Amino acid sequence: MNYFITSPIEDGDSRSVTKQKKYYQACMNLTAIEEDQNRTLKKLFQKLGEWPVLKGESWNETSFDWGEIVEKCKDAGLYYDWFINLQNYQENNYGNRLYITAPVNVNQIGDALKENYTELMVNVVKLLGAPGNVTRISESIKNVVNFETELSKIIKKSSSNAQDAEYAIDVIEQMFPSIPWSSLLTNVILPEYKEVVLKANEYIEELEKLLNKTQKRKFVQDMVNRIRWVLHNHIENAKWINQSDKNRAFFKLKNMSIIIGGPDEMYNESEFDSFLGVEQIDLSGSNNTIEIIIEVDKSRDLFNLDFRKPKLTSVEQAKFYQGVVNLDFIKYLPDENIMFLPAASLDGLFYSPINRPNYLNYGALGTIIGHELAHGFGIMGNTIYQDGKEYILWTNYTQENFFKMNCRDTFEENFADYAGISFSFEAYQNLQQKDEKGITIPGLPYSSNQLFWIMYASIMCNNMEINANEEFSHMLPSQRIVGAFRNTEYFAKDFNCPLGSNMNPTEKCKIL
Repeated sequence: MNYFITSPIEDGDSRSVTKQKKYYQACMNLTAIEEDQNRTLKKLFQKLGEWPVLKGESWNETSFDWGEIVEKCKDAGLYYDWFINLQNYQENNYGNRLYITAPVNVNQIGDALKENYTELMVNVVKLLGAPGNVTRISESIKNVVNFETELSKIIKKSSSNAQDAEYAIDVIEQMFPSIPWSSLLTNVILPEYKEVVLKANEYIEELEKLLNKTQKRKFVQDMVNRIRWVLHNHIENAKWINQSDKNRAFFKLKNMSIIIGGPDEMYNESEFDSFLGVEQIDLSGSNNTIEIIIEVDKSRDLFNLDFRKPKLTSVEQAKFYQGVVNLDFIKYLPDENIMFLPAASLDGLFYSPINRPNYLNYGALGTIIGHELAHGFGIMGNTIYQDGKEYILWTNYTQENFFKMNCRDTFEENFADYAGISFSFEAYQNLQQKDEKGITIPGLPYSSNQLFWIMYASIMCNNMEINANEEFSHMLPSQRIVGAFRNTEYFAKDFNCPLGSNMNPTEKCKIL
């Protein structure tokens, strides 16, 4: 057999034998492989629309189209059924039938192999010339591996409950509108297919949730990282901070954790129910609101007193669980060095990753992230934990200079407002260079930069009665808007405010 495959191609060889020999010869041609320098593989990635990790910061996320990639993979002869499997079966009673099922070629990555698998992918992308440092590459690959793990879990979970059901194609499209069915079914379904067999209802429902969650997390993670990098540069360029304090600040910034949406346990329904004691509540005999409330309260008390049951492990974990649905819980937690963006903040006014210009996302959610990150490096966040010990972030030298700045009378919240909006604007400018130049809102005579500032002002709309509360630590919304705009050179530049005018004073408050 070895001689048969390794012998030269001859005129009398069949087509299949010729192809086997040609493949073997190409595989053994080490000189050609070395000379290629991965150009063929890179060319394939370009044809498919690029592998994001190889493009780094220059990859345009907003132009990514899953359906388009599916069609390109089909044309290239590559796997395209990573999320949805299409299979043509011939059955005696029905003839040919098309089955739609969960995918069968998803990597089953166990905990024992996860680290090695991640390391292998990191080495591959480095070999292919991925830009950026190893930390950034590793974070990107870990996100991929975690996604594969989550996908594998929902396939396993839904496979035991999968049942056959016949549907017309247009009905399936209405049932699961976020799935690019037209791309998946291109060149697959023949005219005689009026109905297909769907054996993945529960799986596709979970898939839509996973894709939606992953997309939002990916966009928000990118936003936080961009703003974090801007903050790093501001600290680096601050002349009033000595180098030892800068190094501590860089350590704190690098080791900051980010929780987006909520703790991972919350997305496992059974674990979440178990943590909260929901599975113990019996409402079978309750028929009105009073009976239901009494039963829930009784079950809650019994659960809290049962020390055999799993409980939230810490006060910090309880904070996250309670804050997930709280729009006001976008916070930097200095003691834990955690940036927390609850699920409630990832929709509606503050943020949307789909069909929404980034100047709106950065003008809203981005400025809040910048505000909270600034708290981590003001007086409120003047601690750092390293090797299990607590240290003061800023030495006396830096703290004295902090209060000697032009804004020595500025409260902590004002400092965060002024710094945060500049962090977000600069992060947006870095993104805009490759993404949104010239894109505006039809009918409005404003540039994309101007719309960033307008968006920030719109989220400051507030209830004056709430602001009258004695414990309210911010200035009035109108003052927060005007104060932040007056103390950054970017607003004046975008709206052409003359130097010395009300919105472009010659002296500005700038700390970071």
